[in-house]
Amino acid sequence: MIKRRRAHTAGRPSRLESTLFSLSKIVGLVVRPLVLLYFLRTGSTSLAHDFSLLLTATASSFIILNNQNFRHAYQYFLERGSENGVRGLGGRSIFSTYVSGTFTHILCFIAVAAAVLWVWIGRLDLFLIALVLIVIEKYFDDDQRVLVYKRRYYQWILNFSLRVIVPSLALILAYTLFRVESASIYVAVALLSAGFYVGVFQRQFARLSIKSIAHDVRKGWPEFFRSYFIQYREELFIAQIWAFLTANVIIVDRFFINATNPLMFSEYIFAINVANTVQAFHNLGYVSFRRPELLKSSTSVIKAEFAPLNWLLPLALTSFVLVGCLAADALGYPLSQLDASLLVAISLLYFLHAVSLVAKEMAFWRLKRSVLLAQECVVFLFPISVYLLGYTDPLIIVLATCAGVFIRLVLLILLAHLASKPGSSLRISPVATAPSRPSGRERQSAKAQRP
Repeated sequence: MIKRRRAHTAGRPSRLESTLFSLSKIVGLVVRPLVLLYFLRTGSTSLAHDFSLLLTATASSFIILNNQNFRHAYQYFLERGSENGVRGLGGRSIFSTYVSGTFTHILCFIAVAAAVLWVWIGRLDLFLIALVLIVIEKYFDDDQRVLVYKRRYYQWILNFSLRVIVPSLALILAYTLFRVESASIYVAVALLSAGFYVGVFQRQFARLSIKSIAHDVRKGWPEFFRSYFIQYREELFIAQIWAFLTANVIIVDRFFINATNPLMFSEYIFAINVANTVQAFHNLGYVSFRRPELLKSSTSVIKAEFAPLNWLLPLALTSFVLVGCLAADALGYPLSQLDASLLVAISLLYFLHAVSLVAKEMAFWRLKRSVLLAQECVVFLFPISVYLLGYTDPLIIVLATCAGVFIRLVLLILLAHLASKPGSSLRISPVATAPSRPSGRERQSAKAQRP
């Protein structure tokens, strides 16, 4: 019993580690907006625009390189490792499938991701460094996900620092000391940081990954691709489309603002980063604590969505952010150069995103993936329509996006409520779970009952 208890508690992070992890996530919300604000207020508008466009285009396109095949690997070590306090990717076959599948997916879809990048950027110099950055972001993002599952929060903080803070500081220093106004500094330092991180902290993982990929490639390229695309067609295709749409729903307004008003794009990106703190803090401070209850099939969608705190907290946060921006402007220290009406519209947009989090969470676990895909498309319909009609006013674009998010919220509530009824055709099929391994006490009891 003592050994088991020690093994179990050994996998748990300390309170200090968990606190630093939470603080790092909060820092992640503000570091890039602060860098952008520094460039805007020191007169480097071209660097501010390139930096905004680089990060936004990367966020839109690198999700294409994610293929959801990590779920099998994580499920393996979550189920097998919990008994002995062991955390990590286990099993040669599962590890090989995970690594080779990721490598194959990147080879096959890097061209698609590049096409999305080009649609966003349309400039060769920025496009080339963005193409490098999406691969770096793909690696760091996968590694951070693994570290969260393994509860290695100190290493997650290091990952985050090398991924965001170090490149951002390098970009600021290059501009401040040498007046270098090129976003390539950010990507170059990010690439060096990734190389340092892999070489020092992930050397064994990199070596095993290379060996695993080389072993599968020796079977022949046709077999290498065929084995992956069987899994992709049967399981990962719909998941990838849904993940891409979900990631781009939150930034669809930015695409049309950049297309119609490129000179104000960096100011707009700073404003929406400030407004996005409402959604982020509501997720961290409310939705994450309610998540276990939201996953239960017996929980009422209507009661959960219209719980007072689900609306009052985002309303209070939105009011605080909006009043703070307007007060700073009145005192002569403007945080944003945008019109007050546009700031109010942006605040409304992210208020709607925040109050939609509960309905989105419940819909994800209840609705068929085809239904989820259809309701995500609703948000895109409105800004695309006003753009095709020739409207270029940023206020109209943002209000159109607000309308799309609001109608999607209504659909999410309605569809998730209907899916909760017995025999509903909207409900996703239950996932078959593998039988859990019997504990030592259960095995001894089974032996004792044998004749």
